[in-house]
Amino acid sequence: MEVFTVEGRRFTMRAVVSTSGGVLDYYALEGTRETLPGGLFRLTLAAPAAYESLDLIATPIGRRTLVAGGPSGWRCLPLFPPSGSRQVRLTVRLELEDRGGACPAVYSQSLFLNAR
Repeated sequence: MEVFTVEGRRFTMRAVVSTSGGVLDYYALEGTRETLPGGLFRLTLAAPAAYESLDLIATPIGRRTLVAGGPSGWRCLPLFPPSGSRQVRLTVRLELEDRGGACPAVYSQSLFLNAR
């Protein structure tokens, strides 16, 4: 899972969380590593990375899902198609339309987003 915050119109990647410590090596980023309860591993980035947009490939196997929210609750927006693959570009804009729904069990390809 990649953990981001949103500030203005930018995404800032803060951490990576995985059930495998080897996944943290894949990112090749400097930071603090720790083991969390439940057997999860977290890499908190030493230098958070900021992006104007995020370009992703989403498939049913990876089940990429945007998980957004905070103290008032979490909302999930699946990004993957029922079959095949889809290119997805995430950008930030304020919109009052209510999208997404209750979150099922979190999957390793989820992107956590905490809007400030």
